[in-house]
This record gives sequence, structure tokens and C-alpha cells, in this order.
Amino acid sequence: MEEEVRDYHFTECGLGDVWLKEWTYLKCQECGAEIPLLPDPDMFTQWLVRVLVTQASRLRGDEIFFLRKAMGLTGAKLAQHLNVQRVEVSRWENDRSPISFQADFRLRMDAIELLPEDERAGVRVELMQVLLQYQRDVRVTRVNVTSEVHRELVAV
Repeated sequence: MEEEVRDYHFTECGLGDVWLKEWTYLKCQECGAEIPLLPDPDMFTQWLVRVLVTQASRLRGDEIFFLRKAMGLTGAKLAQHLNVQRVEVSRWENDRSPISFQADFRLRMDAIELLPEDERAGVRVELMQVLLQYQRDVRVTRVNVTSEVHRELVAV
């Protein structure tokens, strides 16, 4: 076996945009098979959790799925924990609807519990700083409420 170093698209983690930069591969000289030396699963999961919970954008479906699986929860258990319907978790994970700010925040706070105890407080502080810049619900279209609608709502 010969060692090579190059970038590796780490799809095994379940996220589509994780690349291991300048990563070591083992390559068989006889058959040409290549095997990347993958990181320790537990340590890598903790590292990815830290990255995901402190990102400044709303969690995407694959990220929600990754955190749910890392926490050892079924979709139904996560839904129950976040006080939403199971179908809502499915919609988030399949990118059919965005996760609400409140559910996103609670999921991140719960995922922090996967980290080593001595790191949790620091990551919580970092999350709070990130959330100050967080774009809660960016609408694609604007919702306009006219004065006529306002009068109808007040009269009811």
C-alpha cells in the first residue's frame, strides 16, 4: 500500500458539502483500490456538531437529519421534543419547508449536549454571538397588509 494525499468528499457523514482537505489515502499498487483513512467517528461527529450549531445560517435538511441521528432520536421523538408534528420534521429534513427559528435554536442547544462537558459553555456563548447576526426568516416575497385588511381584522 502506498500513501497519497488529496481532498476527499466525505459523503459518508451524511452531509453533502463536507470535504476532507489534504487527506491521506492508502492506494493498493496491485489492484488500484483507494481507501481514505477516515477520522474517528465519535470525534468527527463532535467536531461537526460544533460546526453546525455555531453556523450563522438556518439549519438545512441534511444538517437537521445529521443532528437528529447524532442525538440518537427518531423523527417522532425529535418532533415530540420540539413540540411539532412528525410530518414537520420530515418537511425540514427533506428541505420542503424551513425550520422555524425557535425549533432551530432548541435543536442546536440540545445538540450541544453531545460535546464534551468542558466545551459546552464556550460553544453556547459562541452560539449566542452567532444568533445576534442570524437571519431568522428571510422571506422570498413580501407580505403586505393593506389598511382595508387591517380594518377587517380589527372589526372581527
